[in-house]
Amino acid sequence: MRKGFVSQRGVALLLVLLLTAVFSVVITLYQYKNKQMLEKAAMAKDYLTARAKLESVKEELTFRVFTSGLLSQQITPQVNEQFKLPKRFNVWGTPFDFDGATVRIVDSSGLVGAIPFDRGTWHLLLNKLLIEQPEIILDSLEDWYDDDEFVRLNGAERSFYRRQGLPTNDLPQTLFELNQVRQMSEHWDKIRPLVSYIGASIINPEYAPEELLPALVGDFRAGQIIQRRKFLLGDSEDVLSLTAESNEVYPSNRLSVQIEVVLDHASFRQSFTLVRANEARRTSYVGDKMPGFTLSENK
Repeated sequence: MRKGFVSQRGVALLLVLLLTAVFSVVITLYQYKNKQMLEKAAMAKDYLTARAKLESVKEELTFRVFTSGLLSQQITPQVNEQFKLPKRFNVWGTPFDFDGATVRIVDSSGLVGAIPFDRGTWHLLLNKLLIEQPEIILDSLEDWYDDDEFVRLNGAERSFYRRQGLPTNDLPQTLFELNQVRQMSEHWDKIRPLVSYIGASIINPEYAPEELLPALVGDFRAGQIIQRRKFLLGDSEDVLSLTAESNEVYPSNRLSVQIEVVLDHASFRQSFTLVRANEARRTSYVGDKMPGFTLSENK
């Protein structure tokens, strides 16, 4: 009798333990799903907030740049203060903070142009980026632009792409069209920040990004320009840097802009080109306007 009673207690204990385990699993799954839902809600909230913030920064930045005389003067901290721009505002690609957003602006005259296409300048760029066999990209670019079916030694025509409409055999309609050129996509992340849809026939080193300068003017001259920029941004107290050779140059009417707003769970980034028509204050966004949503690393 006692032995049966003990056996029943053992079964009851096993049932209690089993039910406890089942409830624990159910509760854990419920908590996990709730956590996922909360994370998704936070991500959606941060995404919308970041996007709204970016649009606000873009409009404010555009208003301040193009309703002032900024583009008719050289960039200095005094000029920035005069036009109520951030102290570190510049148009040679050094990132700066603007109302909580990270902004990078490069004057298109300091970038390698897709239009007009210059093989020599592109060759300098590809060599600077240590891209092997740059002739393949260069010949393929020329085959993309020309209006014939003749294939250059290292180039590519329709027989290579085997896709309707490629190559276009015409000027590119957007900068990102060039990402489809033979072997370009493999190096696009490195090439894209140094290229403008419409550039200048001669690159202006005063506004070229730091990583492109040595290829344009050599290491010594590049060092002078970089040192002067540091002084103008308040990163150096070397007054002698201002005595370095400098041309009296001013920003052009095309600025390549990238703005990014980073929050706890998400970030929003947009790149575009600001253009001001000659003798006019009106502006328009053209060319490489590209929005992008990314997860933030600050989780």
